[in-house]
Amino acid sequence: QEAGQVAPEAATAAIADGAGVAVDSVLTKMQELVNHGSCGNGKNNVRKSRRIHMKQATAVPVSDELKNLHSQEAEAAHGKITDQSDCEIKKEPRESCMSSIVGSDDSHISGLSIRLQSLGINITSVTPILSKNVSSTDCHPNQARLLLSRHAVEGSPLLGMLTPLEDALVHSSGLPIEVVDRYGCSYDMFLRYLDSTTSYRLIVQWRNFLEMSHMIPGDLVKLGAFRFEGQLALTLLHYGNAGKAKKVLDRKLKEKKVESNSTVTEKSKELTSRETEESKEELTSRKTDANDAESASSVAEAIKKKWPSEMLEAAETLLMLSCSGDKPKPSE
Repeated sequence: QEAGQVAPEAATAAIADGAGVAVDSVLTKMQELVNHGSCGNGKNNVRKSRRIHMKQATAVPVSDELKNLHSQEAEAAHGKITDQSDCEIKKEPRESCMSSIVGSDDSHISGLSIRLQSLGINITSVTPILSKNVSSTDCHPNQARLLLSRHAVEGSPLLGMLTPLEDALVHSSGLPIEVVDRYGCSYDMFLRYLDSTTSYRLIVQWRNFLEMSHMIPGDLVKLGAFRFEGQLALTLLHYGNAGKAKKVLDRKLKEKKVESNSTVTEKSKELTSRETEESKEELTSRKTDANDAESASSVAEAIKKKWPSEMLEAAETLLMLSCSGDKPKPSE
């Protein structure tokens, strides 16, 4: 009933010139549904077009470079931090950056910035929509959707940015929408309101984004929105849990400190052991010298008892001369 009340000019305006073939096809079929009511054939045609669109979207290859970037990003967030710069990859933006979707000086969204610049869009013109710490069901591959609460969406600028046709599609079969991540990689998704859960969902290639980002429960995602040639698109930035990242970094620093202390302790033990060995050698040397002196004294006493005084004096003279290196002068 709501779909039948949409103005034809609004429906026409929602289909951007130069939009992708798959998106054009889906929007055209959905426009037919809006114009001709909610008959069964119309719904089937929309579902068929959406399935075709999903297959085309899934067939888009993702480069190994982008996969590696996502993997590095996930490693930084989930326990493989090597230094502070790695940690910052996944941290939530500074407070000064919160007025826009991202800070213009954020080097970690260079891919998104380049992608938007190629479309003639400044990254600071992206409208912040909402942020969410993902739940375990958001991260479950079998769920294949990002759940957005009705309260969060209706309290954001998103619904105010929709045309009447787009709003009608969101609340019926779903609005096809391009989602761009921080590296400029695109995902074809649908934004749809589900009456049974009274919540909004991003579906279709959410699973692809999930696999690429290695997201875990508690991670932060931020949504932004912009238009290109009349077509609504979203930015989806994934940040790790900043508190968790800090704990991981603190643990790494603590491990380094313990390792450093252990090294110092080992060196101290080695030095102590060396000093002990030197002390033992010195003590042994002193004992040896003392024993030698005692032996020499005993020998001298024995000689004194056995030798006459004249012979003893001669022996002492010879001993002194031998110690000094002088030789006795030959008698004339």
